[in-house]
Amino acid sequence: MKKGFTLAEVLITLGIIGIVAAMTMPSLIANYQKKVWVNQLKKSVSIVEQGIRLMMADEGVDNIYYTTTFAPVKANECRLDGKGSSADEENFSCIDYANGFKKYFNGEIQAVPPDYIWHYYDIISDADDVGLINICRSIMVLNDGMIICPIGNGVSVDVNGYKRPNMFGKDIFSFEFAEDGHVKAFENEPASKCPDKTPNADLACFARIIENGWVMDY
Repeated sequence: MKKGFTLAEVLITLGIIGIVAAMTMPSLIANYQKKVWVNQLKKSVSIVEQGIRLMMADEGVDNIYYTTTFAPVKANECRLDGKGSSADEENFSCIDYANGFKKYFNGEIQAVPPDYIWHYYDIISDADDVGLINICRSIMVLNDGMIICPIGNGVSVDVNGYKRPNMFGKDIFSFEFAEDGHVKAFENEPASKCPDKTPNADLACFARIIENGWVMDY
């Protein structure tokens, strides 16, 4: 006489498998998404550094702040729309700044769309945005969708572009430029601050990911 599983036993087994899957799948998906963001962040860093090194090589300088684009005043005062922080629309040094980004980062400069909003860590409400239009005024969108927002002596990047979550420490990070053209974490934002529900979470989280060997462990 052949023995087999009863219908009840099969249903119980399938139920157990379903429960285990329901418990583990969210964690697996979350870990996969973190790896995707980190890989996109690596690519973003590579793109930015390549553009800067090419810029420095073309101008024959060994310090990014000796370039036409990133002279100190321009780095702190200019925006991608070619305007300065003031209302002066005829600031030609800022036109050079914008043109430098166009030439070496090969992207399209756009105004910030009204529905493109950056969020604090783990807060999705659009009421808790960080005033991106005031921060960036205009952004650069690369061919792969990555978004660059210059901030003083560094940049913020949204590694997956307009796609959600558009959130500090997840798909949005910031880093500053070292004199040799490489990028580095902001020194005044230690990794221990990440993650945090503040606009500086992206600064600290970049440092944390680097310190952990390109792993998002939070």
